[in-house]
Amino acid sequence: MSRTQGWRLTETDAAGWDAAWPMAHQPALTQSREYAEALCRTVRCRARFFLIHDAHGLVRGMTAILVREAWWLGGGARINRGPVACGSPWNDEERSRFLWALRQAAFRQRWWYLRCAFGWPETPETRNLLAATGWRHLPGHDPWGSHRLSLRAGTEALRANLLGKWRNLLGKAERMGCVIRTGVTEERLRELLDGYAAFQRDKGFDGISLPLLRALASRRGQNWGFHLLTAHAPDGREAIGSLVTITHGDGATWLIGMTSEEGRRRLVNYPLLWRAILDAREQGLAWFDLGGVNAATPAGIRHFKEGVGATPYLLVGEWSWGFWRSW
Repeated sequence: MSRTQGWRLTETDAAGWDAAWPMAHQPALTQSREYAEALCRTVRCRARFFLIHDAHGLVRGMTAILVREAWWLGGGARINRGPVACGSPWNDEERSRFLWALRQAAFRQRWWYLRCAFGWPETPETRNLLAATGWRHLPGHDPWGSHRLSLRAGTEALRANLLGKWRNLLGKAERMGCVIRTGVTEERLRELLDGYAAFQRDKGFDGISLPLLRALASRRGQNWGFHLLTAHAPDGREAIGSLVTITHGDGATWLIGMTSEEGRRRLVNYPLLWRAILDAREQGLAWFDLGGVNAATPAGIRHFKEGVGATPYLLVGEWSWGFWRSW
């Protein structure tokens, strides 16, 4: 038997992907079909979706692959925080089988260059595995890291798990008072996009692009939900803070958050995030991702996200395989 030990990648359609997605173990937002399709509306690439079968034909994983190709030349492919394991996390042997199966698929598809930000932990074992199978680490890219909160506990236990200062500031914000509204309408979405554009301009940061944010808001799916929360002063008029989360499978990820000067004075970022966590739990979700914490995260945002008391994780970073050095 080959080095793949019978593992293979099989392309699937939307129906096949959606049927398998509930089996995914803590899938990254970027691996969801809706995110990949939204991204392809804003950048020059095409999303293709593959199920990963073992030697017995069982689905052991899945991966969304972004490709740039010309039919007469072939092209390149990228995996962003994938693949996703199904049923249970993979061990190093199963990861090795996937890597060889991916190379075989690349030859069949004529992808001469692969670039992957693997959704695997930053460990010496992971790095050694990738190097031993011909992958080259790409320096200069901060690896993705974040904090993931289990929602299995009750509300009181989740609140007790908050770090002391964070819990105190949440209580202070609740005493000051604010009105939180949920739901997406055309008017509220327009206000969000206008406000986020101004927020990017005033703060001088890139963040998620407006076209991608707009495309994500337009997505619909049985395993997908775009959730907008806005905070208002007690009189209920002008919005002084907003937060967006996305449900993708059995978890939710914080996408963006912003507050006005009045919102910062009233500390509305605390009740907004707390409400988003409770809403995710009430939906029956298993976990909540704080949406990114790594070496490039500003100290203030890092401390705010760390205060939730979630479990940190760090991924292995960007790797390439093939003949071309960039994509």
